[in-house]
Amino acid sequence: MTPDRLSFIDAVRWLLTAAPGEALPRLVVNPKRDRHEPRVKKDRGTHYPLMTKPRQELQRTLKNKGETVK
Repeated sequence: MTPDRLSFIDAVRWLLTAAPGEALPRLVVNPKRDRHEPRVKKDRGTHYPLMTKPRQELQRTLKNKGETVK
């Protein structure tokens, strides 16, 4: 059993359930996941564009277009 397969919360619960003089119950070991794809965010939750330029440069660009920036 490797430590990366153990959940911290499961280990704490395991220790808290043991009474003095009793044998410890079996520890829950999380199964190994067979994950091949990287984790990514599917949706940002907003429809505004990302700020890809420094704020001052973006403000100059928007000012030249005639839009107001607060």
